[in-house]
Amino acid sequence: MNLVTNKLYVANTTGDSVTVLTEQQVQAIPLTNTVTPLVDNTTHNRKPTFQFSASSSFMPIAPPVNGTATFFLNGTPLTTVNLQNGMGVFTTSTLPRGTDNIQAVYSCDINFRGSRSNTVAQMVN
Repeated sequence: MNLVTNKLYVANTTGDSVTVLTEQQVQAIPLTNTVTPLVDNTTHNRKPTFQFSASSSFMPIAPPVNGTATFFLNGTPLTTVNLQNGMGVFTTSTLPRGTDNIQAVYSCDINFRGSRSNTVAQMVN
């Protein structure tokens, strides 16, 4: 993003032309948000760890995804993590037994609007 013009200059794949996106268009670039378990979270009293990642089809040309993501357990907010280049990790002390639905919501930054991740149904024995 050019901070003087508030425009993003994107070269096409052959390198013979450039697409100019305005700040509003950049903020409309869709993100793909994913929550992934990083360890075997199925055993009760194990420290479950989840990773949130946000990416855009314009990567690596688009600016990095920063800001925060809030992790939810069965619809209840658990914690908010700072993202660095679209990645954030959350570890909790334990998850309740049964099926736990984990989701994260990306808040937004100056380049991208907020959005939700997939929901991970985590079974804990």
